[in-house]
Amino acid sequence: MSDTLSRWHAEHANFSKLLDLLERQVASFHDGGSPDYELMLEIMYYMTHYPDVLHHPKEDLVFASWTARSCRASGSKPPRAPISTSSAATC
Repeated sequence: MSDTLSRWHAEHANFSKLLDLLERQVASFHDGGSPDYELMLEIMYYMTHYPDVLHHPKEDLVFASWTARSCRASGSKPPRAPISTSSAATC
């Protein structure tokens, strides 16, 4: 696996761990326990800033490159602007 893919895999695994931790804190709240609100806030801050600023833009660039390559291989015209992974990958 390439360094980039290994890094993305590790980042996704870390996101999953953070979301599991947040889920446990929310469950504690629902069970009448005392969740760590500061930890919950830090997880939410991280999950709403890091992925959108540093992680997703890199994925979007690679996705746009792969889409353009696929379009060229099929004889179609690639999209003019980079497309987001959230939009349909059409040529």
